[in-house]
Parts: sequence; structure tokens; C-alpha cells
Amino acid sequence: MLVKGGTGVVGAKNLVTPLGVATEISEDEIGFLESNPLFRLHAKNGYVTIQRRKADPERVAADMNTKDQSAQKSEADYANAGDANLSAGWLPTAVKQTISLMPDSPSYAIFETWHGAQATQREVMQASAVIVIPSLNKTYTCTKGFLTSVKLMPDAKKVMEGSQFQITWNFITPANN
Repeated sequence: MLVKGGTGVVGAKNLVTPLGVATEISEDEIGFLESNPLFRLHAKNGYVTIQRRKADPERVAADMNTKDQSAQKSEADYANAGDANLSAGWLPTAVKQTISLMPDSPSYAIFETWHGAQATQREVMQASAVIVIPSLNKTYTCTKGFLTSVKLMPDAKKVMEGSQFQITWNFITPANN
């Protein structure tokens, strides 16, 4: 199955609307996508949507998020005073990271403890982290992070659903191992 993307990609040739791309898929493919945890997370965050009817792509895309922290710069991100001299500047932006954990994960307790300590002390607690991802041969150094969104209680279905924790970092610095 090929689901076309392209929102926020500068120079993309496959946009159906200014806000997104429509891809027609079968009911079987919808079932597959709805069972995929990553697809469900993107849907929950508003980056993809499924419409079970033929619809005007402009209308479907109108409620979707158009840009996130990883989006490419576009013409609108640069300023031109009208004298043909382009100006641009670097602005520090926070980096949001969503961590999805199953309730039986040993790491789950870290976030419960962090959230509980903040609630007890009524203070925001800052954290730093070093995240090693062996399969990518990368290490990420994360500095000045704050727990900005917590879903402590997992949804109960046939099996317990995972919970999401969002940390907003001041900087994330990648390095090759």
C-alpha cells in the first residue's frame, strides 16, 4: 500500500490540495492502518485522517495539522522587504518528543514518578537525557526538558493500550556512535 504524503514539503509535485494529499485505499487497507500504533498516533495528533466516503480533498484536509517542528522551510518562513534582499534569522524552537510506553514497561515508572513528584511538590521539574538507539547507531543528548503532557491511565481494551508522555526539550543534539 502506498499512502502519499507531501504536506509541508517544499516543491512537492503530488499535492492535491494546499493542505494535504488524498489517497484512496480499500477497507482492508483501512483495517491494517487502524491496527498500526504509529498510524493511530499520527491520527490522534491530527496529521492523518480516514474518510470512509468520497469527499472533496479540500474539505478533508481543512481540519488537519499543516506543519510541525520537522517541516521544511517554505517561502513564507523568509522575509523580503521588497528590495530583493532576502532576510532570514534563526529562532530557537522547543523540540517536542512523544514517548509511547506500554503499562508493563520498566520505563513507565520513570514517568509516573516524574509526574507524581511534580504534582506533590507543585513544581515543574526539569530533566536531561541521553537516548541511545543502537539500531540507528545514534545517541541523542536532550537538554532542559519538561514533562508537558501525560496520559497516566492506559485505555483498557482486549489488552491494555499504551500511554503517551510528551517532553518538550530546549535542545536535542544527535551524534553517531
